[in-house]
Amino acid sequence: MDTAISALSDNEQTESHNLLFGVRRSIRYHHRRCRFFDGFDKFVKVISVLFGSAAFAAATAQHSVIIMVCAGLVAVFSAINLVVGPAQAARLHEELARKFAKLEYDIVRANNLTRDQLNQFQAERLMIETEEPPPLRVLDTICHNELCEALGYDRCEFYKVGFFQSLFAHIVDLWPSRIRKEK
Repeated sequence: MDTAISALSDNEQTESHNLLFGVRRSIRYHHRRCRFFDGFDKFVKVISVLFGSAAFAAATAQHSVIIMVCAGLVAVFSAINLVVGPAQAARLHEELARKFAKLEYDIVRANNLTRDQLNQFQAERLMIETEEPPPLRVLDTICHNELCEALGYDRCEFYKVGFFQSLFAHIVDLWPSRIRKEK
């Protein structure tokens, strides 16, 4: 157990440990979402530049079919970028990760937590969570497993996430009800 929670009863220590673990998992989750949306935004911009340049080159060479295809692809990717809003989503997740990191700092910094401090930290976590979009459960489970491994927990419960679930974890929750504890 962390030294910051040693002044609490066993039940409160478990509660505090779970709070700190959840905050750390949230930081990992939001960092992953931020990286995904930043990467998606850059990908769409690269595609738009490539096909926009190709459309321009085809226009100067009088290739009308190529112009239509390239211009159409630029329009489609621009529409996707407009609807998804990856730059805004990335900034939201970056801000949420920052708030959870500040909360983690405050929890770790508070030496010998009291029940009141624990309640305050739990309330702060709930306030941050009100700003979150609905979580992707498969991605959250992946972050749980990663954090257990990163912290070297042998008592931590690992969960089995399928290949396709992992592949689409940032886009859609595929079969979250199929996630089971590893044996």
